Amino acid sequence: MLGIGFTRTLKSKLILYFLAITIIPSVAISYFFFRTSQQTLEKNMVDTSVSNLAYTVTLMDKQLNNAAHLSDWLFMNKNLDVVLTKEYPGPELGYDKDIETFLELKDYQLRYNVAVGTYVYSVVINGKNGMDLRAGHPEGTQIDIDALKQTEWFQYGMSLQGKKSWYGIVPNPAAVKYEKYILPLVRPVFHSTTNQEIGWHMIGLKVSLIADLFKGLEARADETLMVIDPRRYAVYHSDPALVGQYLGELDYVREVMDQGALQGDLRARIDQEQRHITFARSDTTGWSIIKVLSSAELNTQRRMLIKITLAISFASFVFVSFLTVYLSTNLTRPLTRILRRTREIASGNFERDPSIEGEDELGTLGRAVNLMADNIRDLLNTIIANEQEKRRLELEVLQNQVNPHFLHNTLNSLKVMASLQKAEGIKQMVTALGRLLMYISKNTAETITLEEEISLLNDYIYIQNMRYQGRIQLNYKLDDEKHLNCKIIKFTLQPIVENAIFHGIEPKRDAGRIDISVSERDGRLAICVRDDGVGMTPEEIESALAPSQSAKTRGLSGIGIRNVNERIKLTYGQEYGLTIKSVVGEYTEVYLEIPLEASLVESGSPSGFIAAALDRGDDALTD
Repeated sequence: MLGIGFTRTLKSKLILYFLAITIIPSVAISYFFFRTSQQTLEKNMVDTSVSNLAYTVTLMDKQLNNAAHLSDWLFMNKNLDVVLTKEYPGPELGYDKDIETFLELKDYQLRYNVAVGTYVYSVVINGKNGMDLRAGHPEGTQIDIDALKQTEWFQYGMSLQGKKSWYGIVPNPAAVKYEKYILPLVRPVFHSTTNQEIGWHMIGLKVSLIADLFKGLEARADETLMVIDPRRYAVYHSDPALVGQYLGELDYVREVMDQGALQGDLRARIDQEQRHITFARSDTTGWSIIKVLSSAELNTQRRMLIKITLAISFASFVFVSFLTVYLSTNLTRPLTRILRRTREIASGNFERDPSIEGEDELGTLGRAVNLMADNIRDLLNTIIANEQEKRRLELEVLQNQVNPHFLHNTLNSLKVMASLQKAEGIKQMVTALGRLLMYISKNTAETITLEEEISLLNDYIYIQNMRYQGRIQLNYKLDDEKHLNCKIIKFTLQPIVENAIFHGIEPKRDAGRIDISVSERDGRLAICVRDDGVGMTPEEIESALAPSQSAKTRGLSGIGIRNVNERIKLTYGQEYGLTIKSVVGEYTEVYLEIPLEASLVESGSPSGFIAAALDRGDDALTD
């Protein structure tokens, strides 16, 4: 229920919308930042590893090249020409003298001139004359020559015809194996002058020649670092137990060795985990350095990156939340004032509130609310004034009425006296007047039917004809007799006809004609009262319809024509009322319209109105 109530307010909706449109992009951006940073991190690790391995390959090639310098010195050495070609019956026959110079130079090469002299494990020089020279560690010299010649790597070296090629790691051929594996280089020995092969030499290097290169690149606990020769044996391995072992059965090793690139990286699944593999290969020896990168280090950096991303996201969320609340509060504050103002208007306070107005859209809305309050106040004042005016007019009608009961009783007495004296004219006049007064006294309704209004008007004309000696002729024209059942305000036509008699017909001192036509026009009941009196000037027309608090008439009802106009407007609206059209000396027409739908009643026969007219012998009703 709290959540439902929260989302009902505009402020809460704005907060939710702002958070939605900011959090979703923030999450997307954070995810993109994390993924991009993670990829950048992995790429940097891979690139750094590849670069380090490539540099190590350079160092490894340099070490092997330094070791090959000793082979180059032995490959064609004039000091060996005599030793390996001369036939010695025995050592005492000049051998010691011939070999002494060579051994001095050999010792110099191993100790001072060759940079890798300390890694030389064994040196074997064998001439075709049967001369066998050996150097290096004492155990490294204990090698069976015949067994040596049968090894694959020896035969491979001799097959190259003097070219340098590092075969790779091989088991130590010495009888005493303080070094389990060596790195051999086998080449022929050629005469320095004739270029004829006079023997061969084998240099065996310790595997520490390569291992010492990785002292600065020690692998972490979950890393693997290895040097693989072209036969896919481990020249070096971060696990010493695997040095000299065949590793070609490993998928990632096989994939690296099958690639033609000198350096690069790949991904492989190792122990059910996806790992990064980097490698660099020597273009000279074909040896490859392969490194399986540490997943622990990568995970540590990934966790650190996640923490940084979460911290940035949380800080962004807090900032966006504060900013959202601040903006929503500032945006809804004017709306809150406008809402409070509308409640004040609903409670009846229509005073203008300048604080809700401004130059922006909400200020324009506030200005419209103030304008609405002003209009409502003016409308209420108009309604109150209209009601007061209506009550005043009703009171004026009542004040202008005579006591009908007293007059009715008096007229009954006059009627009896007229009958006794056989004065029929007086009798009929008194009867009409009595009927008129009786109608006034009994009918208290605000509206009556048009038939009842005409009946009242007929009695009034009969009385006036007695006064004016029948000079007034009243004619009716109805488009449809059903209009006699329409409702009309009581004393609407009588004051108009009375005005036509007193101000139109009487001044011309001659007979006069009054025509009343009833029709339907655009859904309204239209009535026209026309007389052939002296007419009215525009000033008189304006004066007749102008509002006046003190207007008095000398007629039957005391209701003037302007009073009729005001009553129609108060009852039906300002778009209704009287319209006067006149030509001085010719005629005057008074038009009035009232809503037809609001005035229609049950259709009935207008026989009462017709019968009343026939009873008096009127021939004024025409179709």
